[in-house]
Amino acid sequence: MIKMNEKYAQELEHIVAERTSLLVEAQEQTDRLLCEMLPPSIAAQLKAGETIIPRNYESVTVGFCQIVEFMYLMEHCTPAQVISFLNEAFMTFDEIIKCHDAYKVETTGETYMMASGVPSENGGRHIFEIAEIALKIREKTLAYKVTAAPNWHLRVRIGFHCGPIAAGVIGLRSPRYCLFGDTVNFASRMQSNCEANQIQVAESTAKILMENSKYNLTKRGVVHVKGKGDVNTYWLNELILNKQQ
Repeated sequence: MIKMNEKYAQELEHIVAERTSLLVEAQEQTDRLLCEMLPPSIAAQLKAGETIIPRNYESVTVGFCQIVEFMYLMEHCTPAQVISFLNEAFMTFDEIIKCHDAYKVETTGETYMMASGVPSENGGRHIFEIAEIALKIREKTLAYKVTAAPNWHLRVRIGFHCGPIAAGVIGLRSPRYCLFGDTVNFASRMQSNCEANQIQVAESTAKILMENSKYNLTKRGVVHVKGKGDVNTYWLNELILNKQQ
């Protein structure tokens, strides 16, 4: 009887250890997913059981990057090839963002949204963080080859804008850190009214960038923007320091 009890205890210990390992693994996976869905600081607060209070931010830069002529891929590639391409492209963008004080807000179809200065404020650096991310993304895409569509060249449209926003966590089961306000809409319009392989900003954003001699911009001219009317816009061409090197 004693030997049977010892054997039972050992089996029970093994089962408990196995179940504990599975629980730890599941928790780690949940934590990784949470950090993919939310900025790290917000994810940490939620894990700690803290309430995320929605708040206003006076100055944030929001950017959008969209893949041009994405329908060509949809028509000439298999669904698996399209998904593989998007994963690879967006992972490349993610790696660029990791080197900056910014984060990926979300991806919707072929559109990638990013922001800086939220939820952690960084003074006036946010506009320069997004500007340099945009330049790096464009540089990467210019050399990108899609083996499944050799006649198609990856091109992107990028637009960004700085200004005030409101931000907060939406949802309980699948929480998302969402940004709201005219700045978000304006940034989206800068992207949608942009040309392929260009980075477009409004005059107010361009003036801030031009105060820093690192950035080369040229005036595009007047663009009619839905909900805004006629807007003076500029192309962000390059980081001058890169050219000198």
